[in-house]
Amino acid sequence: MSDLVSHLEARLGPIRGGWRDDIDPESGLQVARFADDLPFAGVTTLVTLGLSNSHLEGGHQELLMHLPVSMGNMGPALLDFARKLKASGRVLARGEYVRLGEGFLGTGEMSGLLAYGPVYLPDGFGTCEVGDHPVVIAWLIPITPAEERFVDTHGWRALEEAFEAEDPDLTDPARPSVSAAHARS
Repeated sequence: MSDLVSHLEARLGPIRGGWRDDIDPESGLQVARFADDLPFAGVTTLVTLGLSNSHLEGGHQELLMHLPVSMGNMGPALLDFARKLKASGRVLARGEYVRLGEGFLGTGEMSGLLAYGPVYLPDGFGTCEVGDHPVVIAWLIPITPAEERFVDTHGWRALEEAFEAEDPDLTDPARPSVSAAHARS
C-alpha cells in the first residue's frame, strides 16, 4: 500500500488524519483525509485505503471524494460505502451510480454517488500501479434524484456533457441539479 500512499501524497500532500474500520477491523479498510484546500481552495479530499487489497470483479479500486472543508468529517460515511462495495464483490464502473437515499450526506437533496475519473487532479492520477496490478481511483460525485433519472433516461455521458456545459461545483453536496436534468428528463 505504500506505493498507493506515495502516489496520493505526491498530489494531495501528506495525510492529515483518517478513520479505520472499527465495525470490521479485519477488512483492512481505512479512509485518509488530506490537507484542506487541495487540490483547490475550499475542499477536503478523502480517499479510501485498503479496498484495492481485494480483487473485485472488474479489478482493484479505491474511492475519492472532494467535499467542502466543513464536511471533512465524512470519513465514516465513505468507509461504510467502501465496506458495502467490497461486500458486493465488484468495482464501480465509470458512469455508474449508486442510489443512497435523499439527504444521505446530511445536506441538500443529493441521493446517490456517481463514479467518475478524478478530473480535478493531474493526468495520470486516476491509476496507480501497486505491485503487479493497477489500482483505479474513482471520484465519487454526489448527484441528485433528477440527475439519477437523467442518467437512467439519457446515459451518463449526457450527464457528463451537462456538467461540462453548466460547470456546477461538483464538490458541493448542497448544489442544485444541473438544469439539463430537469429540462430533458
